[in-house]
Amino acid sequence: MEINQKKNLIRKKISKKLACLSNHFIKNSSEKLYSNFEKNIFPIHFKNIAAFYPTPLEIQIQPILYKILDSKKKLFLPFIEKSNLFFSHIKDLRLLDKGKFNILEPRTKRKKMLHDIEILLVPGLAFDLNGNRLGHGKGFYDRLLPLLNPKCLIYGVCYDFQIFPEIPVLSYDIPIQFILSEKRIVNC
Repeated sequence: MEINQKKNLIRKKISKKLACLSNHFIKNSSEKLYSNFEKNIFPIHFKNIAAFYPTPLEIQIQPILYKILDSKKKLFLPFIEKSNLFFSHIKDLRLLDKGKFNILEPRTKRKKMLHDIEILLVPGLAFDLNGNRLGHGKGFYDRLLPLLNPKCLIYGVCYDFQIFPEIPVLSYDIPIQFILSEKRIVNC
C-alpha cells in the first residue's frame, strides 16, 4: 500500500474516533491536558507562544489559551492567507472570526515574525514517538515549521490515543520535538 493511502487510512480511523467522543471524555481529557501544560510547559521561561484555536473534534485547549492571555506572555494564533499559515498576536479570544475551513482565527491579521516564537503548539490527527505528525493533508504546518527559529520548542497537542508508535512519512514531512497529551509529554 502506498504511503499516502496509509496516511489516509489513519486520518479516517482517527477522525471517526474523534467524532464519537463523549462530552465527558472531552472535558476530562482537556482538564488533564491543561494540568499537564500548567505543570510542565508553562513554567518554561518564554515570552511568545503560538498555538491554535481548537475545532470541536480536537482536544480543547481554550483553558491553556486563557492561561497565556492572563500572564505576561504573548499569544499568537494562526490564520490562513492563500496557501500559507501566518500568526497574529491576540489579546482577547472574543476577537476571533471563522476563517478558512470554519476554524476560528484572529480578526486582526498582523503577521508575526516567526523567529520570535519560542513555543509552538500544533494540532494534528496523529503523532508518533519519533515526532512525526499527520495533519489533514493540506501541508500548512509542513510549510511553516522550517521557517521557525531552530530554538523554538514545538509541541504536538492531542489526545493520548492519537499517539502511535510509528506513522508513515514522506520526505517533506517535518517532525516535531514533543507531544503533549492528557496523560504525558513525549520527548521525541
